[in-house]
Amino acid sequence: MSKYDTPDNVCIALTTFITEIRQQAAAIRAYDNVFQNSSCDNVFLQRSYDSIWRELLSEIARIFDKANTGSSENCTLLRLKELCCKEQYSFLFSNDEKDNLIQSLDALFEYYNQLPIKKSRKKQLAHHDLNQVIAGGCIEISLGQVEQLIANVTDVFAKIYMRFCLGIFEISFPNYDELVKHYENAINQLISI
Repeated sequence: MSKYDTPDNVCIALTTFITEIRQQAAAIRAYDNVFQNSSCDNVFLQRSYDSIWRELLSEIARIFDKANTGSSENCTLLRLKELCCKEQYSFLFSNDEKDNLIQSLDALFEYYNQLPIKKSRKKQLAHHDLNQVIAGGCIEISLGQVEQLIANVTDVFAKIYMRFCLGIFEISFPNYDELVKHYENAINQLISI
């Protein structure tokens, strides 16, 4: 365990990652909303959309990574789960609350594992898997499923964060619908130029 492997450090770092994930998903949703009845002729916006999708899936996969890779500690939800279970932090939770949070995290991992995000990362994002390249096509992932996962992550994480940070640091994520509207306005400004 490094000196950085503490609940407050992991929570603060994960807050940044989850915020970025929410922003990326909102940008994708905004693009889909703006171009739902038409195609986008702007090559820059098309490339941006594809890049944001890839980064979104990569970021989600990263926060669901193992707690350790070799001897390196990862800043992940599994690391957070391990910290929840450590005896030295158990005083922060009642037994029922800790059990409920662990069950909620387990449900998050189960839902994540049902989605093809991990497969997409391994076959298309982290590597150019030869069989996948030759076979062509892409691994389909629904934005609605991704948004549901993100909403669930945000909810469970906020509960753990409040306990680990003892209310010293407040957690506040931007409103998702407002983010979507913000990105819709930005896209509409770009296509009106």
